Amino acid sequence: MSVPGQLQRWSPENPQLYDVHVTSTGETIVDRIGFRTITTTADGDILLNGEPIWLRGISMHEETLGSTPDRYMTAAAAEAQLREIKYGLNGNFVRLAHYPHAETVLRAADELGLLVWSEIPVYWDVGFDDPQILSLARSMQAENIYRDANRAAIVIWSVANETITSEARNDFLRQLVADVRELDSTRLVSMASHTLRSRGGAIEFDDPVIGDIDLVSVNYYRGWYSDTPLWDLANIEWANNSGKPLIFSEYGAGALAGFHSDENRKFSEEFQAAYYLAMFDMLEKIPTLRGSAPWLLKDFRSPRRFHPEYQDGWNRKGVIAPDGRRKLAFDVLAEWYRQRAEAE
Repeated sequence: MSVPGQLQRWSPENPQLYDVHVTSTGETIVDRIGFRTITTTADGDILLNGEPIWLRGISMHEETLGSTPDRYMTAAAAEAQLREIKYGLNGNFVRLAHYPHAETVLRAADELGLLVWSEIPVYWDVGFDDPQILSLARSMQAENIYRDANRAAIVIWSVANETITSEARNDFLRQLVADVRELDSTRLVSMASHTLRSRGGAIEFDDPVIGDIDLVSVNYYRGWYSDTPLWDLANIEWANNSGKPLIFSEYGAGALAGFHSDENRKFSEEFQAAYYLAMFDMLEKIPTLRGSAPWLLKDFRSPRRFHPEYQDGWNRKGVIAPDGRRKLAFDVLAEWYRQRAEAE
């Protein structure tokens, strides 16, 4: 179809949706659909509707707010969390980790105007040499695209998160990337990688699949899962020789809401806030950086997090507590995104 002359393109600033009616043999299907384009350039920009955009985002699990959360995301529950990102954090982007989220979340992102990274649960070592696992992953990827292809909010399909490099894994992910390109050539393809190496004093990406995807996306926790002093983060240099846009798809530090100490004490709100400031000093020095999605919006249930004083079955890296209280890092991130938005 030709583009109508009066068509308004969907964007975070103007999330225009249209009621679309499709009728065939007596059956009519109605949907609300936005229209936009998403591409990259040879010099490492992301273009939304032909204009450069910087992704101001955060990662999010599918879990409701509340001291006893559940995974049933009603339209109201989805909107409540996405509004925290757009209007609280000054964001325009959300990474939905590490699996396809409920359709209510995607439709809320369409309505509010939040760009979305949608991912299938290919994680660490899932049996990359098993043909049945590959078949299952391909089916998940196809179903994800079939269900959500009309959601304007989705701009990135992610095929994996933090997978361990091997020939079998590389072939596995390349097949998924090829499937995405065959099923949907209108969106970008990425994956969250943590495979890095140091060369000439700079950190660079060392993942054989990077040449097959559109965005370089890295998960990085130095300063939290290490004894690196926060002040030293700004001295870390990065090299991105891929020619592709770079997104930091995860970084973060835990904090127990209401626990206050000096900024050197891990799990204090002060440490988490200082960690974010130190990361921003590092990130601002990377010329090809085009987005940020720290880990994560809200504390979530996690039985692997068993520190009795600070975790007690919760991952505490959220910038808001389970009941919705904002930690100090929330305002720190919101201010950084406000400044970035004004600079665009």
